[in-house]
Amino acid sequence: MNINPFVWFLLIGGIMSGTLTMYVWWRKTAAGSGAFALMMAAVTMWSLAYALELASADTTVVMFALRMEYLGIVSTPVCWLVFVLAYTDRAAWLTTRRLVALCLIPVLVLLLNLTNDWHFLYYRSVVLDISGPYPLLALTP
Repeated sequence: MNINPFVWFLLIGGIMSGTLTMYVWWRKTAAGSGAFALMMAAVTMWSLAYALELASADTTVVMFALRMEYLGIVSTPVCWLVFVLAYTDRAAWLTTRRLVALCLIPVLVLLLNLTNDWHFLYYRSVVLDISGPYPLLALTP
């Protein structure tokens, strides 16, 4: 079996964003650096989990990776907005109430994805397609 060549790009990107996460977290001096570090951590999780998904031919591992991806997928946009607001000195707009409202849809998407095996509202079917040169996940929304 061949390993998908895109795995290497995802690993490199994941390692770079993970390194950037640690660098920024340890040197939190600029405005929005904490939010930027959280955003980079979400991107790291997304990249590395997607690399695991593409590198595996085991359905259990692929499904685990898909679930881990979604932690990064739903977190990245919210962290990005929080970072932009902090960096542009508009953090006062982000009240606790607005932050909770911003997190409602990502949390709902994450819960639907994690519990899909019970209700099939997110994906109707999830199958590992091994017909091509690399095993890929075939999702039917």
